[in-house]
Amino acid sequence: MESKSVGRTVMEGLGVLSVVLSLAFVALQIKQSRDQARAAIQYEIAESFNGYHDLLAGNAELAEIVSQLAQASPQFTTAESWRARAAMSRLLNTWMAVQKAHDNGLMTTQEFQGALSDVESTVAALPGAVPLWARMINGRPGFAEYPIFSPIVEQM
Repeated sequence: MESKSVGRTVMEGLGVLSVVLSLAFVALQIKQSRDQARAAIQYEIAESFNGYHDLLAGNAELAEIVSQLAQASPQFTTAESWRARAAMSRLLNTWMAVQKAHDNGLMTTQEFQGALSDVESTVAALPGAVPLWARMINGRPGFAEYPIFSPIVEQM
C-alpha cells in the first residue's frame, strides 16, 4: 500500500515538474517573440526615416521645399504646399509609429526619449512645418494628446 502512495507522489511530482517546464518554455518563446517584434519595429522605423532622407537626397526640388520650412512663414505655390505637406506627413506618420511602439512595449523609454528629441530638434529646425503638422494633428482625433507630438503641440 505504501509503495502505491510513494509511486503516486512521484508521478504527481513529475506531473508538476512537466507543467513548470512547459510554462518556462512558453515564457521563453514569448520573450523571444517580443524581442523579435521589438527588433522588427526598430528596423521599420529606421527604414521610414531612411526613406524620408533618401527622398530628400534624391529630389532636389523637394529638398528645396523642405529647406524653406526653416523659415517661420514660407511662401509656397499650391503644388509646393502639397509636396511640403506630403513630406511632413511622412515624418508625422513615422513619429506616430514610434508612439504606438512605445505604448505597446516594443520600444524602451530611453529609445522613446531619443525619438522625442528628434521631434524637438526637427520642430526647432523647421518652424514653417508647424502649421502643416498642426492641421494634420487637429484632423486626427486624439493625436494632440500623444506625448511624441508634444513639441509640436506646444508650438501650435
